[in-house]
Amino acid sequence: MSSFGDLNRVNTNIQSMDSQLSLNRVNRNLAENQLRLSTGLRINRAEDDAAGFSIANKLDSRIAALNQGLQNVGDAKSVLDIAESSFDTIMDNLIEMKALATQAANDTLGEAERGFISDQIEELGNEINDIAEQTVFQDLDLLNGSDGSYAGELELTFQVGERTTDTITASIDAVNVNELFDGSSASGQVDASTADFSSTQVGFGVTGAGGTATVTGVDVRDSGGNTIADVSGLTIETGSGDSDDLQALADAMNTLFEGEDLSLEASVDGNGIEVSNTDTDESYTVVIHGDLDGDGSADVETETVAEGTFNENAAGQGEMDLSSWSASDFRDFIADVDTAIEEMSSRVNSVGIAQSSLSVREVTLSQSISANQSAVSRIMDADFAKEQSESVRLQILQQTATSALAQANIGPQSVLGFLA
Repeated sequence: MSSFGDLNRVNTNIQSMDSQLSLNRVNRNLAENQLRLSTGLRINRAEDDAAGFSIANKLDSRIAALNQGLQNVGDAKSVLDIAESSFDTIMDNLIEMKALATQAANDTLGEAERGFISDQIEELGNEINDIAEQTVFQDLDLLNGSDGSYAGELELTFQVGERTTDTITASIDAVNVNELFDGSSASGQVDASTADFSSTQVGFGVTGAGGTATVTGVDVRDSGGNTIADVSGLTIETGSGDSDDLQALADAMNTLFEGEDLSLEASVDGNGIEVSNTDTDESYTVVIHGDLDGDGSADVETETVAEGTFNENAAGQGEMDLSSWSASDFRDFIADVDTAIEEMSSRVNSVGIAQSSLSVREVTLSQSISANQSAVSRIMDADFAKEQSESVRLQILQQTATSALAQANIGPQSVLGFLA
């Protein structure tokens, strides 16, 4: 700090410079104090508290993930609620089926009355299939299996936290007449196999019989005759049914099929080529170009790879055919309905367990979010009582520093007395 002797020097006013330094420091602190009061944050920039700022950012990222996890839990519960609602309706249908089967098992009914009951049970079966078709969440078929084949189960993994392992898995078994009544013990049985999903195989006799067969191209046509995939420029000589040459042709065809996402597969079968089709929704025509009989002239061999035979109205779900059933048949069928009810109870139980896990996770996530937000608040938020008291102190210092600066600026004028 300056001494009183400094007032005798005019060119450098040390007292004024000290006062300016103090005033600038107070103004800077007051500006930061007002920023904290206006934002409500103790840390507004990394320089305010570098460690605290870094920790708070990590906590904020965790809170964001936890909040999304909580939202995911809500979505997951919605999915399972939709499935459970359908399960309840299907269970009601099964219970009604049992009541009707019990009624039809009574010998007091005539053939006509029993036929009416059969129609009612068949309609209840159709409703079960319809429910499976209509149970959808955002284009996700919940009751038709993982691949939409009306069999197996759909396994759903819900991300309910910030870590990779924070997941809950729920399995929803396919529900339809096929799954519930396949292998019915009743006479006549429930027809649960109206869909034929086996691959259809068609053989090609590309053997080079009588000479060397040369294949120059392959193309695939849809049911409308349009070419949807082709490969040309082949020069594959099959010899006289040489398996290596045939395998080369099969490999070329498989590359073609795979590139076009076709459900076709070529393989060597004896001295020929065999093509399999596993897509029951489409039929294809496969055309092989070249000199296939070895006579020196170009041939075209065409085979249709046909679709499987299935009932589009109940594809893979099965249909109930209870026509001409006797009272004895319905007595056997009661046990089948009981089995189906047990199957549905198992499905409801599985969904209930997953729902319970989600509810527990929902509470845990809410508590974690609250705890982490509290931690961020302790690091980032300003203490308003403290900041307001600091503001009053700094304002007083600002006024006194301003007054001191004014007096320091006047001080050098005293040297004018030396010149009188």
